Amino acid sequence: MAKMDLNVVEESQETIANRIDGKILREDDFESFRLFVALDYGKINKENKHIFNFHQFNRERDTAIVSLILGSGLRLSEVAGINLEDLDMNKALVSVIRKGNKEQYVYFSKQALLDLENYLQIRESKYKPEAFCLLLLYRS
Repeated sequence: MAKMDLNVVEESQETIANRIDGKILREDDFESFRLFVALDYGKINKENKHIFNFHQFNRERDTAIVSLILGSGLRLSEVAGINLEDLDMNKALVSVIRKGNKEQYVYFSKQALLDLENYLQIRESKYKPEAFCLLLLYRS
């Protein structure tokens, strides 16, 4: 078996691009997806009270996350590592740790800024982050 030649078929860049063409969002798709997360997902799942209530409770947060990813090009893992002090809302800028453990500043879109501001307005009352931190300290 070690002496057998392998027939490796290499794909051209065009073939690879054609294969992933239907799997990427383009232009207006960004806004359509953002609106789906913000509104339509809840409408589609209106009959399932558990999913509907979960969506209603988390839609500002989820919309802000999706909007930040789409409006900045950040990876999900990079967004997951963001703290409030990493955000500069005046400049629409966020400090993230990128691959290779390197800190980098990344600008985000105006829509992402609006969605983040909307989320931050309800964050304290809805999620009570300080109470959660105290609970984690108590369990330690």
